This record gives sequence, C-alpha cells and structure tokens, in this order.
Amino acid sequence: MNVIVYDYKRNEMKVGTRVIYGSSENIATVTAISEPDVVCDEDEWGREYAHRIEVDIEIRFDDGSTDKLRARSITNAYAAVMAAEAGIEIDEEFEESGDLEVVIDS
Repeated sequence: MNVIVYDYKRNEMKVGTRVIYGSSENIATVTAISEPDVVCDEDEWGREYAHRIEVDIEIRFDDGSTDKLRARSITNAYAAVMAAEAGIEIDEEFEESGDLEVVIDS
C-alpha cells in the first residue's frame, strides 16, 4: 500500500516538500509523514469506536520551529474493501484540510 498525501488543491506532498502554512510568510518543509492510524471517538456511553483514518504530517519552519498536522483519509471505503477482498493493493489517499499548501515553483 502506498500512502499519498495531498494539500487541499490536490497537490501531492512528500518528505522534503516545501509548503505554505496558513499565510505566504510561513514557509516550511515537510519532515515526516506517519503511517496511517485509526482515530477513535467515544459514543454517549463511553464506548470507543473507529471513527476515521489519519496520518500525521510534521513540518519544520526555516527558523527551526516545528508543528504537527493531520490529514484524513479520502480513499473510497467501498473500493478499499472490494480491493482487499480481491487481494488487490490500492493507494491510500489522504488530504490535509487546508492549513498547508504545496509551494509550486514557477
């Protein structure tokens, strides 16, 4: 399984990608992308249930400070189940919600 992470404009992010964080004054570099992990929530009785799948994205600014954001899975769940049942490996796609934008060199 390949993990593909996109910004909100569907530009792919990888370790080493330069990104804008919030505004054009905040330029950072993606330093790490975690493996997918299940995020659990609790119902009204305190029972945990799987809610979504996310990856962590770690970034480092030019001044050395760091931050961590999350990207949610946008992989079609039905297609993923059908592929798994057929023994076919598919790409797991994630999208960061809009705080990060890939810097496109012109």
